This record gives sequence, C-alpha cells and structure tokens, in this order.
Amino acid sequence: LQHLSVIQNLRPTIRFLTKEIGIAPEMVRKVIVSFPQILGLSVDDNLRPTLQYLRDDVRIPMNRLNKTIVTRPQILGCSVDKNLAPKLELLVEMAGINRDQLPQVIVRAPHVLGYSPSNIARFLIFLLHELGVDQQRVARIVTSSPQLLGLSLENNLRPKIQFLVEEVGISEQSLGQVIGSFPNILGYSVEQNMRPKLQYLADHILKVPMAKLGRPLEKCPQLLGYSLEKRIKPRFLLLQKRGLKLGLSRMLAPTDLEFRRILRIHDAALKEEIRSAQAATAAIRAYSWAQER
Repeated sequence: LQHLSVIQNLRPTIRFLTKEIGIAPEMVRKVIVSFPQILGLSVDDNLRPTLQYLRDDVRIPMNRLNKTIVTRPQILGCSVDKNLAPKLELLVEMAGINRDQLPQVIVRAPHVLGYSPSNIARFLIFLLHELGVDQQRVARIVTSSPQLLGLSLENNLRPKIQFLVEEVGISEQSLGQVIGSFPNILGYSVEQNMRPKLQYLADHILKVPMAKLGRPLEKCPQLLGYSLEKRIKPRFLLLQKRGLKLGLSRMLAPTDLEFRRILRIHDAALKEEIRSAQAATAAIRAYSWAQER
C-alpha cells in the first residue's frame, strides 16, 4: 500500500465510505484495518458499482448496509458480475429463496458473500439431493441459518450424517425430514455436543444402546437442541429424586416455568396422598381403640 497516493486513493476512498455509505468517521479506521486492500480499489470502477448493486438491485436498506460493510468490508472488494450476482442467483434458483429475502440473509451473515459459488452449489446439492430436504425447507434453512453455507462437506457435514446414521440409528430415508425440521444439527459438533448428549440419554434415561435413539430423534429431532448440563441432566435428576417418570418431550420441551409447575403439581399431589394415608391410618387406629373398649 506504500505506493498509494493520498489524493488519488486515500481521500476518495475515505470520502466514499463516510459520505456515500454513511460510515461514521471513527469506524473508518476499523474498515481499513479489517480490509486494507480497499485503499487500492477504484471508487468508480469497484466500490461504487458494488454498493449500487447491493443497495439498488438486492435492495438492502442503506441503514443496514453500512453496518454490514463495517462488519464485513471485504464485500466491497467482490466483483458484481463474477462473484456477487452468481452466488445470489444460486440462492434464488437452487435454494428457492425469494429475492426479497436476500437482504435478510446478507445482513444476518455478511460473510456468506465471501463463499465461492461452487461451494454454495455443493452445499445446496448436498441438502437437496443427498439428504432429500425439500426446497421449501432448504429456503428456510438458508434464510434462518445462512452461516451453514460455509460448512465443509468432507470435514464437517458428511461425518455428522455418518454419525447420525451409523451410530445413532437414524434411517437414511428420514434424514431429509430430520435435517429439514431441525437444521441446527448441522452446526453441532459430534464430539463436543451430540455424542455426550445422546450417550447420556441412552445410558441414564432411556437405558438403551445409543444406536436405538434413531426413532425418538426421527420423531423429535429438536431433542438434540437441549443443553446436557443446563436442561437434560438437571431435569432428569429432579424427576429421579421424586420417582417421577416423564417422556423425553414432556421432560425437556416445557419452559423452566412450566416444568416447575409440573413439579409443584406432583409435590402437592404427593403431600395430599401422604396426608390422606395418615388420616386413614389415624381413623383405623381410632376405630380399633374404640372396639377394644
């Protein structure tokens, strides 16, 4: 960057960032530190066409676009024709996203614009054709969790699917429904999240081999979304202490408030049962004493 001219490069770029994009002067330094190459890009040939495309064609509101650029200034270095337009067309044509949802996707995960079109296409083909997720659900997945587009197929997604099929027992025919219903699974670590959680469910709660958990997860894949340490273990131990048994969904799905209400109802019923038993015992003793007299 030493060859750059203050007059020809630095001042026009800073003026563009502050005046046309509306980035606060104190945030310009952050943009340049994150993406120093921006100082070597032409305002007229590179920066302004990209801004106009995102603002006018993709229709990202300016008040959100400037924040997105501060977060991910590398966006301004992307070619519209060779990079941005092709990958956004993939999201519309292959993923089935409505064009008016594109701003939501980009604002939620601006780094998506840094993914190559070929990687995005491979991810969508994996969901649609290998897992069998229908396009309507793929559109929801990409809209709600666009960061998943960056996951590696070979190092991340396929090992997870292999784990769910071979070790947990989810049928291949059900994968599309399971992932479509709860796509967060794709972002979970096998060793740090899914395996410990499922092993605890299998060993302590259901008392079955982990390979038998496929059917419960096919019915309710959201079970994988509950925290082992903050929800599964504490609730199971509270129920176990009371000798109370609930199904997995009934145990885990209620809010903390509703779960406490379930425990209070059980505790009150147990107290009433004990009180009734004590009253019956007292009545029998009184009757026996009267008979003896």
